[in-house]
Amino acid sequence: MKAKTSTRQLELPTKAEWSLQGIEAEMWLARRIGLHGIEVVFRGDTDAETRKERMRKAILDSGLEAVVCGRGPGQKPNTYAEAFQRLYGVKL
Repeated sequence: MKAKTSTRQLELPTKAEWSLQGIEAEMWLARRIGLHGIEVVFRGDTDAETRKERMRKAILDSGLEAVVCGRGPGQKPNTYAEAFQRLYGVKL
């Protein structure tokens, strides 16, 4: 199955915005990962730690860590690894 790609670049929320919108930021990143055919992050009952580990596993297992997923501050392209670190505060 060929993964869907998007030509539209979305700006990543700032760290302050993510701290105010934790679940929304997680959902944004999960939707972006879903463009690559991965839809397991929010399945079933989850808590923040479970979602973080699922997100980490999805990114690493799919080799997406160096793939640009959007733009960060200053319109700088951000990879999935950078987005993960901004969201969870830890390196992938």
